[in-house]
Amino acid sequence: QTAIWKFKVLNKENNISLKANTRVAFKVMDAEALKLPDNYFDTVIDTYGLCSFDDPVKALHEMERVCKADGKILLLEHGRSEFHQWI
Repeated sequence: QTAIWKFKVLNKENNISLKANTRVAFKVMDAEALKLPDNYFDTVIDTYGLCSFDDPVKALHEMERVCKADGKILLLEHGRSEFHQWI
């Protein structure tokens, strides 16, 4: 599954909102135990999340599990990764 999100800015009564041109489903789940099949995504993105997880290594392994073998895991964090040899 790949979600390509294209957003369009709309101005309605001086309010700016975003409208997705692609169907997107948002689900709340535990990042350390994702209820998704293996090799599900082409790309996994996490921004400023690792510092908030109880077990960031477990969350990283979950990201790896749900990302396709030829996929990408993209991380944005506050500082230098202690897991640089793993990523």
